[in-house]
Amino acid sequence: MSDQFPLHVEHFGPSRGTLRIALVSETYPPEINGIAYAVSRMVQGLRARGHEISLIRPRNKRSDIPLVSERFAETLVRGAPVTINNNLKLGLPAKDELYQLWSVRRPDLIHIATEGPLGWSALKAARKLKIPSISDFRTKFYTQHQQPGIQWLRGAVMAYLRKFHNSSQCTMVPTNELKRELTKMGFHNLEVVPRGVDTDLFNPEKRSIALRSSWGADDDTLVLIYIIQGNKDKHLKWILRALKLAKSTAGNIKLVLVTNRQVKPIQKSRTEDIVTAHDLQENEWPSYLASADLLLSPGVGDGLSNKVIEAMSSGLTIMTQTSIATSHLLINNVNSLVVPQDDESSFLTLFVQIIGQRKMLKDVGLKARQTAMSYEWNYVVERIEDIFQAISSQLIH
Repeated sequence: MSDQFPLHVEHFGPSRGTLRIALVSETYPPEINGIAYAVSRMVQGLRARGHEISLIRPRNKRSDIPLVSERFAETLVRGAPVTINNNLKLGLPAKDELYQLWSVRRPDLIHIATEGPLGWSALKAARKLKIPSISDFRTKFYTQHQQPGIQWLRGAVMAYLRKFHNSSQCTMVPTNELKRELTKMGFHNLEVVPRGVDTDLFNPEKRSIALRSSWGADDDTLVLIYIIQGNKDKHLKWILRALKLAKSTAGNIKLVLVTNRQVKPIQKSRTEDIVTAHDLQENEWPSYLASADLLLSPGVGDGLSNKVIEAMSSGLTIMTQTSIATSHLLINNVNSLVVPQDDESSFLTLFVQIIGQRKMLKDVGLKARQTAMSYEWNYVVERIEDIFQAISSQLIH
């Protein structure tokens, strides 16, 4: 053996054992939202590594049948007949049901992906059974309640979230910036697990000439894409003003507005320069991103963060505002174009400056793709597995 590569056998630790993981989530595919997608990728990755997954989720409809396959089994519980942001359902309290389930087949670890009544029940059952638990802080719901007059709601929500997450042995957060912010607010035992992206699925090679043609766009057309955030999207006015400015300077331009079933048709926007895409299927989204030239994302909510990294992986240039949700990803004038938060004037000024610089937009998109490669799901699941292994060995008193 070469002395250049000595083998130190004593440094090799014991092989990892597989875990029996109970995963509790208020949402899961076929529901379409960022949390459902992330939970499903976590399940796939952990199963591929040999771990056994027991998924507990609300029943979506009476005809739902729990799935059972190799190293995977579902338990369906009652769900509330309402949804909140991003089509996220709420589960109903189920402490007794979970206690009985886990008493019969005890998991090594309980992971709680959502913070609703079902998640709270899971925390209480885990504590009673002295099973280690991990929670997940993926979205900043409380930021939606900071307007004057309802500060009390923000305080109540924060108190609930702090008690919820501090009741687990560990809370996973997507960025170092959010970890620092939550630490100041009294959250404990935070571990950073970045958002992941499927770099094969979201790939510049998914660019489709046929799709662009269906939009009325050729190779010379600048295609903008915007994801509408609900019926009262305040930034939609920015986008329509940007389009009007672009038409007077760039000329050959199209705007693709992506909406979901909760958004009413946009009557005022039915012009030849605007294409409205309703209810896209999951398999259509990668081609839409790769076939556009610029993603306009003036919103700063965490709900857009998954779309941002998917766009980056697709080689698409992103123009957005500063945000704690994406600050770990975006480098202004390198892999993105970033303006100050809540500054429409800066947003529109920069937009007009860059829409004619096609080579620059392409170069920024290529850098975005390179950044996204570091967030491939295999790396993210490996990080999750490390945390799960460490927490599962803790003794709960």
